[in-house]
Amino acid sequence: CLAAVGSLLTACLLFSLVDPFGFLVQGLLQKMDACHSVHQQKLRSLTTTRYTYNDIIRMTSKFKCQLGQGGLGNVYKG
Repeated sequence: CLAAVGSLLTACLLFSLVDPFGFLVQGLLQKMDACHSVHQQKLRSLTTTRYTYNDIIRMTSKFKCQLGQGGLGNVYKG
């Protein structure tokens, strides 16, 4: 009988120790996930945008207005 009471008390003690630790880990994981999402958004803003040739034709009005010439070629308005 004494062994059963001891086992029950040990089980209760273990559950009381594990439960708060579970909440702590869960809260930590949620904070890490939120930081990861913010980091991903910042990285997306740093990526370059790729345009098709047709997009460039449309943006520059078919290369109508040349603004000048740079080291890498002509510069057009648009």
